[in-house]
Amino acid sequence: MKSALRERDTVLDRLVKLNKVSEAQANAARGAPITLTKKRPFAAQDNYVMDMVRRQLDELLTDDQKQDGG
Repeated sequence: MKSALRERDTVLDRLVKLNKVSEAQANAARGAPITLTKKRPFAAQDNYVMDMVRRQLDELLTDDQKQDGG
């Protein structure tokens, strides 16, 4: 959590310096609670399999069929 807070503050400081957000906006963001979520494990095969399926569907279906749900 300490690292996340430090990184958040670094990014907010940089945004203020670049005039992308005001100091007030940065301070409001610093005061907002940080909520943590569980990270889904990355499965490298998911992307490979989906790419393969899309390529095969492109060969089998016409554009009209793909637009109508396949």
